[in-house]
Amino acid sequence: MSIVSIVGWKGIKPENKKKWISGCTKVMKEVLQEPLDEIVVYINEIENNGWGQAGVTGDDKDWLEKSVQR
Repeated sequence: MSIVSIVGWKGIKPENKKKWISGCTKVMKEVLQEPLDEIVVYINEIENNGWGQAGVTGDDKDWLEKSVQR
């Protein structure tokens, strides 16, 4: 069984989710010759406050400036 995990920002359009799931399933079928019912695709959407860079969360209004600090 193959499990594909896609990570994206919160607010992915439902039609894009369907395309991702369909497309990933098709590729996995062609590449690995697995039965379709053994291919699972998960889409994980991340909220702006659920990630950070350089110690700054994605929902900080000054993220771009603060996240490039060394």
